[in-house]
Amino acid sequence: TGGGRPHSSWNATRVPPAVLSELSATMARVHEEAVSSSSDALAAAIRKFSSSLAHALEDASAIGGSNSNNDSKDGVGDMTPLWEAYVVDILRRLSSTLGTSPQGMHGRASTAYLASLAAEGGLATLKKVLEGCYPRF
Repeated sequence: TGGGRPHSSWNATRVPPAVLSELSATMARVHEEAVSSSSDALAAAIRKFSSSLAHALEDASAIGGSNSNNDSKDGVGDMTPLWEAYVVDILRRLSSTLGTSPQGMHGRASTAYLASLAAEGGLATLKKVLEGCYPRF
């Protein structure tokens, strides 16, 4: 219809948690490089993409409250492990940096990345980031 390119979308439900964990770590690394090289537009785009993906995974999971049943009508089960792989794994890695070198470039980039996840990643993401970082903030 319309002669344009077919619409394609990425279905996160078909991605193993290990891939989302690696994607999250990669996004954090690229974000840090963008911050250290003063590529503000790239850093902002990475934060936006990452928090949007965290929010989408949260919404699709039981923790987001919108899917209280672990089996949705399309056969996709609870996506909580995917959200955990994307949010919790990187939170553990970056929050340790806040305790050891919060004023360094890595610490400042980590703070910005985690703050973006907390602000736009959804309620469960906010709660998890605050729990993980509260002693360090």
